[in-house]
Amino acid sequence: MKIHENDIVILDLIIDKILELGYFIEVDNLFKSGEITEPDYKKRELEFQRLLTIIEELKCATVNHSDQGWRVEPNRNTLTFQKNGGFKTYSQEELNRLEKEREIEILTTNKLRWDSKLSKWQVKTFWWIFVFGFFGFIFGLYNFIDNLNKTKSIEELELSNQETQEEVSRLRTLVLDQKTVYSLHNSRTQIDSLRPR
Repeated sequence: MKIHENDIVILDLIIDKILELGYFIEVDNLFKSGEITEPDYKKRELEFQRLLTIIEELKCATVNHSDQGWRVEPNRNTLTFQKNGGFKTYSQEELNRLEKEREIEILTTNKLRWDSKLSKWQVKTFWWIFVFGFFGFIFGLYNFIDNLNKTKSIEELELSNQETQEEVSRLRTLVLDQKTVYSLHNSRTQIDSLRPR
């Protein structure tokens, strides 16, 4: 509830008066003390009712409605309300709360605006990125399977290479063994004589 700056002074005076007197006050009390200067009684009563409606909403005093008119008297919250700063503090807190709500509303609006822009961008780029990622997955899977096959073929080549080396070494030993056998039976001269000159 927004309270006008002009009303803050009068409302704080009403709270101070009811605490000072310790009992109720009416519109005539404020007129006699000069807080309400309206000469017409009906307008004065309407202004007083408007002020008491604010007090009643905040429950900082008890407001009584009767045929003789409206009046206000202190309750258990009145002294605490006055010690906490009265209507001046309440009005300042209300302004701060409204400012924070406005700031939150602006931030929320900006966030929604950016979210809508990002969601449009995401819709436009989703399928392109998805297809690109899918091709990357297929290519990676192909490379993985290809590397497994290459590993198997490399192992097979190593085995066949090892077998070939073993075969070659066996043949060498056989050739060497045969040479040693022939060299023992034949002399050098016989070998030389067999060669054409």
